[in-house]
Amino acid sequence: MPTSLRQHTPVLALPGFDEYLLGYRDRSHVISTADLVRVVPGRNGIFLPLVVTNGRIVGTWRKKIAISGVTADATLFEEAREAATRTRAEKTAREFDRAAQDYAGFLGVPYRLSAKRTLPASV
Repeated sequence: MPTSLRQHTPVLALPGFDEYLLGYRDRSHVISTADLVRVVPGRNGIFLPLVVTNGRIVGTWRKKIAISGVTADATLFEEAREAATRTRAEKTAREFDRAAQDYAGFLGVPYRLSAKRTLPASV
C-alpha cells in the first residue's frame, strides 16, 4: 500500500452518513443505545461525524475548513473518572489528531491543531 494511503492511527474520523453506522438495522455491535442519541441528536435523521476506535463509535467530531487549513475537534462519550479511562481518552484524542491530519492531507491543506480539546468531563 502506498505510504499516502496507509492508515496512520487506529482511530478513524468518519463522516456523519457513513455506512459503518447506517448500513445496519441493529447498531448495537458498534454503539450503545445511549450513545446513539449523541450521534443523532434530536433523532431527526441528521447523523454527526463519527470517531471510531477498535471498531466502536466512541465520539463525534466537527471540522472547520479554511484556506489556511483544517481544524477538527472531537467530543468523546466516555466519562473519564478513573486513571485508566483518562489515559484511554487522552490516547484516543492524540490518535484522532493523527486521523484529522490524514484528512487534511487528503484535502491537500494543512492541519491546524485545535486549541479546543473536547474530552469527556474530568479529563
